[in-house]
Amino acid sequence: MKVVHFPELDDHQDVSDWIAGGKTFDDLKSRVMAAELWQPVERENSKNEEPKADEPEAAKAENSLPHGYSFTIRGLMYHSNKPEEPPTYVAGCFDIVAETRDGDGSNWGLLLHWQDNDGRDHRVPLAREMLAGDGGDARRMLMKQGLSIGASQKARMLFNAFLLEVKSPNRARATEHIGWHDGAYVLPDASYGGDPHETLLLQSPTAHEHSFRQSGSLEDWQQAIARYAVGNSRLAFMMSAAFAGVLIEPCSAEGGGFHVIGSSSTGKTTGLRVAASVWGDPSYMKTWRATSNGLEGIAKNHCDGLLCLDEIAQINARDAGEAAYMLANGQGKARSKTDGEARKLAQWRILFLSTGEISLASKVAEDGTRRKTTAGQQVRVVDIPADAGAGMGMFENLHGFPSGKALSVHLCSTVKRQHGTAGRAFLAAIVPQIDEIRKDAPIMMQNFCNEFVPAGADGQVMRVAQRFALVAVAGELAQAFGILPWEPGEAVKAAGKCFKDWLRERGGIGDAETTGGIEQVRAFLQADGMARFIPAWEQEEQEKGSKQSPHMSQRAPIPQRDVAGFRRKTNNGWEFFIATTAWKEVCAGFNPTMLAKTLRDRGWLLPDTDGKHIQKSVSVPGHGQGRYYQITAQFLGDGDHDQVI
Repeated sequence: MKVVHFPELDDHQDVSDWIAGGKTFDDLKSRVMAAELWQPVERENSKNEEPKADEPEAAKAENSLPHGYSFTIRGLMYHSNKPEEPPTYVAGCFDIVAETRDGDGSNWGLLLHWQDNDGRDHRVPLAREMLAGDGGDARRMLMKQGLSIGASQKARMLFNAFLLEVKSPNRARATEHIGWHDGAYVLPDASYGGDPHETLLLQSPTAHEHSFRQSGSLEDWQQAIARYAVGNSRLAFMMSAAFAGVLIEPCSAEGGGFHVIGSSSTGKTTGLRVAASVWGDPSYMKTWRATSNGLEGIAKNHCDGLLCLDEIAQINARDAGEAAYMLANGQGKARSKTDGEARKLAQWRILFLSTGEISLASKVAEDGTRRKTTAGQQVRVVDIPADAGAGMGMFENLHGFPSGKALSVHLCSTVKRQHGTAGRAFLAAIVPQIDEIRKDAPIMMQNFCNEFVPAGADGQVMRVAQRFALVAVAGELAQAFGILPWEPGEAVKAAGKCFKDWLRERGGIGDAETTGGIEQVRAFLQADGMARFIPAWEQEEQEKGSKQSPHMSQRAPIPQRDVAGFRRKTNNGWEFFIATTAWKEVCAGFNPTMLAKTLRDRGWLLPDTDGKHIQKSVSVPGHGQGRYYQITAQFLGDGDHDQVI
């Protein structure tokens, strides 16, 4: 604090002695205002000086303060034109480092720097659009990080006016989201690569609210967390996936997600926490408990990176499919401004990891409208079983721990202390070599596909394999740069096993529409084969006096409204004749004609002998001639068909 000395007063005398000596309050005020306490002082970047080695040439120039403002040892002061009015305290000490704008000359703002009361540095980009109105949001953001602002209404108005009018000759380039920008990668509090003569930074209303925090060292993270992924395919895969989002743009790859499915206590959330520790603290992991609109902002804040979403059961069933599609497609909803013009679409590129006890398809079906996930959704979000098949949930190698639970407890407790260092080390390693990686990574991805994709696989399978390959390449790069303490090939092995398990659970290498349609027809016949199909031929035999079929006993007549067709017993089991009107119900959600042709081509549907019609002309006892889709007994598989139905 500045002490003002009055020569007229002896030691141990105070202001009351000054008044008693015949002086007035106005005399006191004039002396205080004249004191050095209120005099402007030179601040950083407010005078001509030689720039630092890493600063642009423009740093030598002088900031232009609005009329009436000055920086003193107290902070920012405003001096009115009235001599009798004392200066107004506006805010604490801070520096205007540069004016900011994006590459298109839009989104202007300021880069501010100050130290809080603990001496901690803060460098905050402030978008000037936040100062529209009374600027309350901007002040709240700055005060939250320790900048002192005058308490009076006048001080707040003066502070807002200062930020709107101040000018700086220095420039910094602002971005609206993290990720790649012209060869540089931007995090909320750091950037890697780019033009060394231009500061690149994230500028958004929520730029200061992020989870890209660091704790501990890379070496400690490797020893306490990363090494336990060796021999654990799910853990190694999820950890490799944490690095893969960074490679989407350089490799021109497709974004998308992996959904790890398993019962409670299998370790799937542990894997998600470990993956999140690559980039930040435990709050980096989010949950599905959000609307599709809310997920837009979350996705944008993870652009060109990893998004972790836990427990898909928490999202509304109606929003689940839409949200998954939106995240993978990298684009939010189209919206309009108040004047009717279209707003700028929110866009991103991400790879996301999700967990849950049910699949995306099961979640979508919960709304009761019999909706199904489309083939596009199934390609963009693939299901991986959490159980690795070793009887220990997600784990296959406990690394000396007595149980999978003990290993999970260790990992979950350790990520609270060790996090955020690996992702930054990865960026520091790949950004200088990004051009070489652009050339080499696609070759590595193709090698993965050549090794693990079966011959004759549908294009949908190949698209999914490319995403698994991206994860494998990311893990191998992290290993090669010394970030993951694994042997070469560990990431490829983990990704390959997870891909094979996905392919097995999917049910084959054909397209999803065909596979899903066949399974739906099979499920319909298994569920309703006895209840909705009339055994017309058995009834005819009974009427002729033949021995009653055991399948006819104790069965009530089928109401006409529920009849879907007819069934006939053969030596191989039941064959079904599905009415043309019922066929659309059986194929709900799929193309009925294409599905019928697929069954015909595979020998499970017998077409008419005329070679023109897929429906077969059949004479049904007691019901006359008609056209039906005839499904062979082999369709439900060899064996005891009575038990199947």
